[in-house]
Amino acid sequence: MNSYLWSTVLPEVLKTSLDPGLVRGVISVESGWDTWATRYEKKYRWLWPGYNQVVAPAGVSHDTEVMQQMTSWGLMQVMGAVAREMGFRERFISRLCNPIVGVRYGCKYLEHMKEKRGWDGEDLISAYNAGRPTKDNADYVRKVMKNYEGSNWETTA
Repeated sequence: MNSYLWSTVLPEVLKTSLDPGLVRGVISVESGWDTWATRYEKKYRWLWPGYNQVVAPAGVSHDTEVMQQMTSWGLMQVMGAVAREMGFRERFISRLCNPIVGVRYGCKYLEHMKEKRGWDGEDLISAYNAGRPTKDNADYVRKVMKNYEGSNWETTA
């Protein structure tokens, strides 16, 4: 865990209804605390609001916007399409890799799934990774739970 980054993003996490230890576990597994982590998911197909309706920001082509929506960004590896769905309207790399902004949108998505879908615990962790609870990513859930159970989120050390 990166103590400096955690102390930077913790105030953002505390604005939510989420358990900070859970968010810390997700960050540890998703990016290993690499703020510039990105991963293109070529099989990702849930673009927002849909492939033919994608609207790119000024100066960004439709194809680039599609590719960026199919990429996960920053500490919580938020999918570009998910960030768009949660209200993010800026350029991706310049903002979603900002630790505070990336965690804000990752937490928005977690809260959305928790409040709107009623998912909690391991189902919530699984859904964060796969879009819905699934047994196919039990290893991911185990890794997050290991990091979550080992966290003392109140300290920055």
